[in-house]
Amino acid sequence: MVVSQTLGRFKIKPEQLLRYSVLYHSQKKEPLDLIIYFGKGYQEPWYLLVPSGTSLTDKEIVELYAKRMSIEQGFRDWKTHLGVRGLVFYGDNPAPRLTRLLLALSLSDLLCPALGSTEEALVVRAFVEIQRRKPRHGATRTLSALSIGILRLSLKKFSKQADRDLLKMLRRLSRGKGVLQWRLSPTKPVRLSFKR
Repeated sequence: MVVSQTLGRFKIKPEQLLRYSVLYHSQKKEPLDLIIYFGKGYQEPWYLLVPSGTSLTDKEIVELYAKRMSIEQGFRDWKTHLGVRGLVFYGDNPAPRLTRLLLALSLSDLLCPALGSTEEALVVRAFVEIQRRKPRHGATRTLSALSIGILRLSLKKFSKQADRDLLKMLRRLSRGKGVLQWRLSPTKPVRLSFKR
């Protein structure tokens, strides 16, 4: 016997992960697995649908979904800070201009998070970020590496060092070398001191 019910009727406690076999859609009845995860400090549980018989474990699926959330935040930043929301080109052949713009935006989308992931970026983050009092999805940070990179470039207090780092990154890219291995924040703690 198949019982139809809404997601809110599945009972789950904080720090619990449950998995159910379900039939999705009232007529097609697609067999799927429903994973319900209520993480520590979360305001509400996640409801994740995955194909039945997937080889991924429940934990791997939740971790992949958490990574997807940071990717979504990056897309939001890209639209907000780089001004691509509602972009329209006019003319006989806008494709070359649009291609150049998207290439420049993609390069910015690579370099700004790299600038926001350096040792110097920790100082900028401490200077500008107001952290959440209650963690959201396990994190108290409110600004992405992209936002911190943009702030490094735009705030006068930090822009000279950011410009130098940006030029170094561009030189490395022009020689076919990566920027992330060279500029990632160290794992050792960094002592932060500055005046507002």
